[in-house]
Amino acid sequence: MKFDEVKKGYKKEQVDEYLATVSAEYQSLFEKHEALEAKMKENSAQSEAIAATLIQAEISSKRIIAGAKIEAKMIINQQSKEVDALENQKEETIEELTAIAERIEHIVNQTSFAKEKEGEKLDGKKP
Repeated sequence: MKFDEVKKGYKKEQVDEYLATVSAEYQSLFEKHEALEAKMKENSAQSEAIAATLIQAEISSKRIIAGAKIEAKMIINQQSKEVDALENQKEETIEELTAIAERIEHIVNQTSFAKEKEGEKLDGKKP
């Protein structure tokens, strides 16, 4: 930009200096503005990437939780079946032991009865 020279105006050197200063400040501000816009775009891209990552993490965590719940139910069902099998085995063992105890008691009773009879026979033979 160029100004016309007049007799009663400002000094050309002072105006040129002032304009150079204003131009330099404007250029500096413009460059800062450009840098801030670039940084803002970079931050926006990073924010979008972070948001996408967080969404993926949330989706993954929901899948993991759902899988863990299913696995927990399967484990509980399996353990329940094993407990039922052990309960049945326990009942069968108790029945078997009860039958054995009854046989032993019967044998003991028979042995006692036989000893009593033998004792009576021996007592009867003595004069």
